[in-house]
Amino acid sequence: MDDDDAKLKAEIEAELDKLSISSLEKEDIESDAKSETQSDDSDTDSVELPESVLHCINIIKNRSKAVEELILQDLEDTDILSCSYGAVSNNHMHLRTGLSTEYEESSEQLIKILSEIEKEEFMRSKTDCATPDFVPEPSPHDLPMDEHVLPDDADINFGYCEVE
Repeated sequence: MDDDDAKLKAEIEAELDKLSISSLEKEDIESDAKSETQSDDSDTDSVELPESVLHCINIIKNRSKAVEELILQDLEDTDILSCSYGAVSNNHMHLRTGLSTEYEESSEQLIKILSEIEKEEFMRSKTDCATPDFVPEPSPHDLPMDEHVLPDDADINFGYCEVE
Protein backbone atom coordinates (compact mmCIF):
# COMPACT_ATOMS: atom_id res chain seq x y z
CA MET A 1 0.00 0.00 0.00
CA ASP A 2 2.80 2.39 0.84
CA ASP A 3 4.34 1.72 -2.57
CA ASP A 4 1.01 2.49 -4.24
CA ASP A 5 0.70 5.76 -2.33
CA ALA A 6 4.26 6.73 -3.21
CA LYS A 7 3.66 5.95 -6.89
CA LEU A 8 0.42 7.95 -6.83
CA LYS A 9 2.16 10.96 -5.30
CA ALA A 10 4.96 10.72 -7.86
CA GLU A 11 2.45 10.63 -10.71
CA ILE A 12 0.62 13.64 -9.28
CA GLU A 13 3.89 15.57 -9.00
CA ALA A 14 4.77 14.65 -12.59
CA GLU A 15 1.40 15.84 -13.84
CA LEU A 16 1.73 19.10 -11.92
CA ASP A 17 5.17 19.67 -13.42
CA LYS A 18 3.75 19.03 -16.90
CA LEU A 19 1.07 21.64 -16.35
CA SER A 20 3.84 24.08 -15.34
CA ILE A 21 2.27 25.33 -12.17
CA SER A 22 4.40 28.02 -10.64
CA SER A 23 5.96 27.44 -7.26
CA LEU A 24 3.72 30.08 -5.69
CA GLU A 25 0.61 28.26 -6.79
CA LYS A 26 2.02 25.02 -5.38
CA GLU A 27 2.60 26.73 -2.05
CA ASP A 28 -0.97 28.05 -2.13
CA ILE A 29 -2.29 24.57 -2.80
CA GLU A 30 -0.15 23.10 -0.03
CA SER A 31 -1.15 25.83 2.42
CA ASP A 32 -4.82 25.26 1.54
CA ALA A 33 -4.38 21.56 2.21
CA LYS A 34 -2.64 22.33 5.50
CA SER A 35 -5.36 24.79 6.54
CA GLU A 36 -8.04 22.22 5.76
CA THR A 37 -6.34 19.65 7.94
CA GLN A 38 -5.80 22.23 10.66
CA SER A 39 -9.47 23.24 10.56
CA ASP A 40 -10.43 19.59 10.95
CA ASP A 41 -8.11 19.31 13.94
CA SER A 42 -9.34 22.55 15.48
CA ASP A 43 -12.86 21.18 15.81
CA THR A 44 -11.59 18.63 18.32
CA ASP A 45 -9.36 21.04 20.25
CA SER A 46 -10.90 23.64 22.52
CA VAL A 47 -10.02 27.13 21.31
CA GLU A 48 -10.11 30.05 23.73
CA LEU A 49 -12.40 32.73 22.36
CA PRO A 50 -12.34 36.36 23.48
CA GLU A 51 -14.76 37.41 26.21
CA SER A 52 -16.81 39.57 23.83
CA VAL A 53 -17.32 36.70 21.40
CA LEU A 54 -18.40 34.37 24.22
CA HIS A 55 -20.83 37.02 25.44
CA CYS A 56 -22.36 37.38 21.97
CA ILE A 57 -22.63 33.61 21.61
CA ASN A 58 -24.40 33.36 24.98
CA ILE A 59 -26.85 36.10 23.99
CA ILE A 60 -27.60 34.32 20.72
CA LYS A 61 -28.10 31.01 22.56
CA ASN A 62 -30.46 32.63 25.09
CA ARG A 63 -32.49 34.31 22.36
CA SER A 64 -32.71 31.14 20.33
CA LYS A 65 -33.90 29.26 23.44
CA ALA A 66 -36.51 31.97 24.03
CA VAL A 67 -37.70 31.74 20.42
CA GLU A 68 -37.82 27.97 20.64
CA GLU A 69 -39.90 28.16 23.83
CA LEU A 70 -42.20 30.70 22.20
CA ILE A 71 -42.74 28.48 19.17
CA LEU A 72 -43.42 25.45 21.35
CA GLN A 73 -45.74 27.53 23.51
CA ASP A 74 -47.69 28.71 20.46
CA LEU A 75 -48.09 25.13 19.34
CA GLU A 76 -49.30 23.95 22.74
CA ASP A 77 -51.08 27.07 23.96
CA THR A 78 -54.84 26.69 24.26
CA ASP A 79 -55.31 29.64 26.62
CA ILE A 80 -56.25 32.37 24.13
CA LEU A 81 -58.41 35.35 24.89
CA SER A 82 -61.54 34.90 22.81
CA CYS A 83 -63.04 38.34 23.23
CA SER A 84 -60.07 40.35 21.98
CA TYR A 85 -59.32 41.47 18.44
CA GLY A 86 -57.27 38.59 17.09
CA ALA A 87 -55.64 35.79 18.99
CA VAL A 88 -53.55 37.00 21.88
CA SER A 89 -51.75 34.62 24.18
CA ASN A 90 -52.44 35.20 27.86
CA ASN A 91 -49.03 33.89 28.92
CA HIS A 92 -46.10 36.32 28.72
CA MET A 93 -43.22 33.97 29.56
CA HIS A 94 -41.48 34.84 26.30
CA LEU A 95 -41.43 38.50 27.35
CA ARG A 96 -39.99 37.60 30.72
CA THR A 97 -37.28 35.48 29.14
CA GLY A 98 -36.31 38.12 26.58
CA LEU A 99 -36.24 40.95 29.08
CA SER A 100 -34.31 39.01 31.67
CA THR A 101 -31.59 38.20 29.16
CA GLU A 102 -31.26 41.80 28.01
CA TYR A 103 -31.44 43.46 31.43
CA GLU A 104 -29.94 40.94 33.83
CA GLU A 105 -29.52 43.32 36.76
CA SER A 106 -33.19 44.38 36.99
CA SER A 107 -34.93 41.19 35.89
CA GLU A 108 -36.81 40.76 39.17
CA GLN A 109 -38.33 44.23 38.89
CA LEU A 110 -39.33 43.56 35.30
CA ILE A 111 -40.98 40.29 36.28
CA LYS A 112 -42.95 42.07 39.02
CA ILE A 113 -44.09 44.76 36.58
CA LEU A 114 -45.10 42.16 34.00
CA SER A 115 -47.08 40.19 36.58
CA GLU A 116 -48.94 43.37 37.57
CA ILE A 117 -49.71 44.07 33.92
CA GLU A 118 -50.93 40.50 33.48
CA LYS A 119 -53.27 40.89 36.46
CA GLU A 120 -54.67 44.14 35.06
CA GLU A 121 -55.18 42.59 31.63
CA PHE A 122 -56.86 39.57 33.18
CA MET A 123 -59.26 41.78 35.15
CA ARG A 124 -60.02 43.85 32.03
CA SER A 125 -60.58 40.73 29.96
CA LYS A 126 -63.05 39.42 32.56
CA THR A 127 -65.04 42.65 32.50
CA ASP A 128 -64.80 43.02 28.71
CA CYS A 129 -65.93 39.43 28.13
CA ALA A 130 -68.86 39.89 30.49
CA THR A 131 -70.17 42.91 28.56
CA PRO A 132 -68.66 42.94 25.04
CA ASP A 133 -70.95 45.73 23.71
CA PHE A 134 -70.23 48.11 26.57
CA VAL A 135 -67.37 50.54 26.03
CA PRO A 136 -66.53 52.34 29.27
CA GLU A 137 -66.30 56.13 29.08
CA PRO A 138 -63.48 57.67 31.07
CA SER A 139 -64.70 59.57 34.07
CA PRO A 140 -63.34 63.07 34.73
CA HIS A 141 -61.37 61.64 37.65
CA ASP A 142 -59.53 59.21 35.33
CA LEU A 143 -58.23 61.95 33.02
CA PRO A 144 -54.95 63.73 33.76
CA MET A 145 -55.28 67.29 35.00
CA ASP A 146 -53.44 68.86 32.04
CA GLU A 147 -55.70 67.39 29.34
CA HIS A 148 -59.00 68.98 28.36
CA VAL A 149 -61.89 67.02 26.90
CA LEU A 150 -62.83 68.46 23.50
CA PRO A 151 -65.77 67.53 21.30
CA ASP A 152 -64.95 65.78 18.03
CA ASP A 153 -65.53 68.88 15.88
CA ALA A 154 -63.51 71.30 18.02
CA ASP A 155 -60.57 73.20 16.52
CA ILE A 156 -57.17 72.42 17.96
CA ASN A 157 -54.66 75.25 18.28
CA PHE A 158 -51.04 74.13 18.13
CA GLY A 159 -49.65 77.60 18.89
CA TYR A 160 -48.00 78.55 22.13
CA CYS A 161 -47.99 81.52 24.37
CA GLU A 162 -44.81 82.88 25.95
CA VAL A 163 -45.08 83.36 29.70
CA GLU A 164 -42.45 84.93 31.93
